[in-house]
Amino acid sequence: MKSRNEAVFRTGIRLLVAGILFGTVACTPNPAYRKGKPDDRMPPHRERSSTDDTKETGRPPADTRRGDSLDEVIDGWLGTPYQYGGTSHGGVDCSGYVRAVVREVYNIELPRTSIQQYGEGISVGRRNLRRGDLLFFNFDRETVHHVGIYLGSGLFTHSTPGRGVVIEDFNQRVYQRAFVGAKRIVTGGTR
Repeated sequence: MKSRNEAVFRTGIRLLVAGILFGTVACTPNPAYRKGKPDDRMPPHRERSSTDDTKETGRPPADTRRGDSLDEVIDGWLGTPYQYGGTSHGGVDCSGYVRAVVREVYNIELPRTSIQQYGEGISVGRRNLRRGDLLFFNFDRETVHHVGIYLGSGLFTHSTPGRGVVIEDFNQRVYQRAFVGAKRIVTGGTR
C-alpha cells in the first residue's frame, strides 16, 4: 500500500508543478498578468521579417499562404496585447479573439468564454483538423480555459498572456499535453 500512496503523491506533485509552470498560458491569467508583467516561461514569439521562415515566425512564407479572409483578419490582430476580458484591438483574451475572428470571417456568433465555445460545433479528431477549427486547452485546471484557431500545417493562432495575439506551432509539447479537443464550427470547408 505504501508504494501506491507514494505513486499517488508523486503524481500529485507532478500535476501541481505542471499547474504552476503552465498556468500562465491560460486564458484566465494569474493576477500578475493583469498588471502587465510578461511571462518569460512561454516559448518566445519572433516578430515577422522578410528573411524569417515558417519555423521562426510561425507563419508560412507569403507565396504559400492562401490569401483568404482568415489570413487577412488574423494579420489585423497579430501583435494585439493580451487583456483579460478584452474584446478589442486595444487588448483581447483568447476567447474574445477567437469570437471576433470567427464573427468577422464566418459571420458566426460564438459565446464569450472558452468553456462556452467548447460546447459549440462538432468534435474533430486531432488527425482531422482543418483550417478554422477551434483548438481547446486545459493547462492546469479541471476544465477547458484556453482556445485558439487552427491554421493548417501544424500552426495555430491565439491570444496569450505576456505576448498577446501570436501564431505558434501546435506541435510544441506544451500545447500537445494541454490539448483537450477541437471543434469544427464551419462545415463545408473554410474561406
